Amino acid sequence: MKPTGRQERKISGFDEWLKNTLQKNRVFRRAYQVEFSTLPISTQIKILRRQKGLSQTTLARKAKRPQPEIARAERPNYNITVKTLNRIADALGAKLAIIPQEAME
Repeated sequence: MKPTGRQERKISGFDEWLKNTLQKNRVFRRAYQVEFSTLPISTQIKILRRQKGLSQTTLARKAKRPQPEIARAERPNYNITVKTLNRIADALGAKLAIIPQEAME
């Protein structure tokens, strides 16, 4: 069943395993963070939203943005403003960062 604006997404067994592993295993958490940061921002938004069990409608409400804008932000190649990215990041409990490439190697 797809989530609606009134219904939050149920967390899967994998999501629960990932959450527990990230909390308990420092080495895994660091490797996950490095890999996660290499993903396109649209993918990061979608993953974080799903991990938190939020629908696009609920995230839109928290970010004070219309739901279609959240849907577009989750699409690759959408030209989103930094202001909107900051609002979405805040609503997800995340921060935007510019990381030097050499720090990722």
